[in-house]
Amino acid sequence: MAEPKRHKVRITVRAVARGECPLGMKAGDSWVFNRKTPEGICVIAFSALIPAIRTFAVPGGVFAFPCAEQREDEMVELACPDPRHGVIFEVGRFKSIE
Repeated sequence: MAEPKRHKVRITVRAVARGECPLGMKAGDSWVFNRKTPEGICVIAFSALIPAIRTFAVPGGVFAFPCAEQREDEMVELACPDPRHGVIFEVGRFKSIE
């Protein structure tokens, strides 16, 4: 059976609000999710982003998550669960489907 088609999802560090991320993530760092965990992304932050990533990967998926700021360009902003550093991520889908 063929694998269902999905959108690639971009994950970008938008800001580090307090101090420095202990893993060295900084504003502008970016990854593309395409069925596998992106190399170099913090596993704790990634676990918080999974609901948005999975929703954006599915064609027609609509993201409705109360703790996220929804933007009109099919992007959301989510925070790393580590409150000491305030790493803010932007998650959104590419328009094309693979």
